[in-house]
Amino acid sequence: MEIDRVKPQCGDDKTREAAIEAEVDRVKKLPRSSAYAIHRLKVLGKMLDLLKIPRQDRTSTEADDLERLFAELAF
Repeated sequence: MEIDRVKPQCGDDKTREAAIEAEVDRVKKLPRSSAYAIHRLKVLGKMLDLLKIPRQDRTSTEADDLERLFAELAF
């Protein structure tokens, strides 16, 4: 099955949020007891929390954390 992948690192917050939500949907299809799925959902949840903060209100630490998470995760 071919999945259209977006490059959330270089998008606006709406594009990034859509990419994260698509990944959440994908990970939720994995077994609930999977350590990978549990960890991935926690990280994706943190990313969504950071994205909900308006860009102009994010601290530099929050912005750096968000960029680091996007850089480290493969979508």
